[in-house]
Amino acid sequence: MSVTADTTSVSYTIPWDGILDAVTEGSITVFYTLTPADGSTPSTSQEAMVQYSRRQPCGTVCGPDS
Repeated sequence: MSVTADTTSVSYTIPWDGILDAVTEGSITVFYTLTPADGSTPSTSQEAMVQYSRRQPCGTVCGPDS
């Protein structure tokens, strides 16, 4: 994904296969890396722990279509 220098917000969809489907309940660590188009040094954000659950109140585990 490429963004311009004046971009104020970006959204990204995390892939289901191999990432979100690997965790039913728990936490995931998220971060991003910005790689400048001019080839200068990339910078990486601080990591953040995010609580994550695919379990519905009834106990059923959500899938990609539910």
